This record gives sequence, structure tokens and C-alpha cells, in this order.
Amino acid sequence: MWEGLLRAGTSHLIAGVALEFADARLSFVFLTACVLGISACAAGPDQAELRARHGSPLYTYVCDDGKSFQQRQIISGEVEVTAGGVTRDVTTADGELVAGGPRIEPVDEATRLTGMPGGPYEACFQADTE
Repeated sequence: MWEGLLRAGTSHLIAGVALEFADARLSFVFLTACVLGISACAAGPDQAELRARHGSPLYTYVCDDGKSFQQRQIISGEVEVTAGGVTRDVTTADGELVAGGPRIEPVDEATRLTGMPGGPYEACFQADTE
């Protein structure tokens, strides 16, 4: 009699351990799927998506000293500039200059950008678009 109970108890114990491992595997698979999903969202949009989202062409300026920067107007009205790996607003949606923000100024036939990392950007001209 004890032998039968022991055998039955052992099989229940083995089944319980197997279910516990199955739950752990499912949890691992679920966690992995969540991490992959989040990392896919964290990957930034490509240039075409940025242009479509912002609704404005992205203008690239190339400077005589080999530096370059990009500028665009966002749908909501702000003008933003990207230079030295940093993007900042030049104007607000109302067209007002951002206090302490970067400045884009015409100088003769060229453009100057100040207030950005790696600057100033002098003698810059808009690159031809393709």
C-alpha cells in the first residue's frame, strides 16, 4: 500500500516540477518577446519617416570648413536645426526666437549657424537635393 502511495506521490511531484519548468520557459519566452518589442520601438525612424512625420523637407547645409548641419520646419511651426549630433529649436511655433537657442543668419550669399556644438558653422550653403 505504501509503495502505491509513494509511486503516486512521486509522479505528482514530477508532474508538478515539469509544469513549473514549463511556466518558467513560457515566462522567459514572454519576457524575450517584450524586450524585442520594446527595442523595436526604441529604434529611431529613418529619414523618410522623419520627413513625413514633420511634413517639411530636411535641408542640409555644407560649410567651407567641411562641417555641415540640417534644418527643417516642423508642422507645428517650429524651426529646428541638427548639428554636432544635437537637435534644438531655433524658433517657437509662433515664429519667436528661442531664448538662448541657436541662430541661423544670412551672411552675404552664405549662411552662418551659431549656438550649436561644433560651431560656429561659417560660410555654409544649402546642398543640392536629390
